[in-house]
Amino acid sequence: MLDVRAWREPDRLGHRVAVTASLPEPSLPIVQVVCCDRRVRDGLCSVLGASARATVPDPIDDPSRALEIVGRDQPSAIVVDLAIAGGGDAPAFLAALRDQAPGARILVIGWNGESDGWVRSAGADGILHVDGPAADLVDAIVPGWSAAG
Repeated sequence: MLDVRAWREPDRLGHRVAVTASLPEPSLPIVQVVCCDRRVRDGLCSVLGASARATVPDPIDDPSRALEIVGRDQPSAIVVDLAIAGGGDAPAFLAALRDQAPGARILVIGWNGESDGWVRSAGADGILHVDGPAADLVDAIVPGWSAAG
């Protein structure tokens, strides 16, 4: 809870009265990491958790569970490594994620500076280049979010 202190207008005798109200904490966006590489999953979850700008549930390493969980939890953002499709149809997996979580920001982990054209046409919002500073990763995943709203 956030305590907010404000002053009422002076009463008829000129006295100002302080009023304190408790407001609920602003909710953090939920970022779901979907990746089959433990090191990448752990690294992204650590960076996001340390930023205090997102709620990061347990990462997912199985494509079937990913579709089930994002459909149920409706995260604000999904960071996905398409290697999780296991040689399957990566565009179809992205389209299925989009169908399950239509309001989520979906970012595909990029490794080789690839263009984001095909991932956008498959339903993703872009590529997350993981070779930059931690703060840039967080900004790319939850742009513009702050505790102030």
